[in-house]
Amino acid sequence: MTLRPALLTLPLALCCLGFPAAQDPAALAALEKTVAQQATALATTEARLAHLEQYLAAQAVAESTFVQATQAAQKAGFVAGINPASREILVAAWGARAKARSEGLPQTSPKTESDSRD
Repeated sequence: MTLRPALLTLPLALCCLGFPAAQDPAALAALEKTVAQQATALATTEARLAHLEQYLAAQAVAESTFVQATQAAQKAGFVAGINPASREILVAAWGARAKARSEGLPQTSPKTESDSRD
């Protein structure tokens, strides 16, 4: 097999298909701007996702600690009757749980699609 038939038909094929049109600079600039905006939006979304994952991991630890504290309060006699030590354990757990739930919360609500159109 030789390359000669391919070399002869390539120019003919290019002439039949026509040459590719030149890219419109304005359209290319608009496309580049759109890609840059999408890249920024993606980076922002990824950062928010990472923050939410950290927050949820902290919540999981806080919940586990809360369960352990309630179990300790039960063992200290909270359910059986008046026992100040058990109530102190429970109140401390409630305080720690409330503190953990309030730390790391976003200060602003996420933008919705309708907000970005305005």
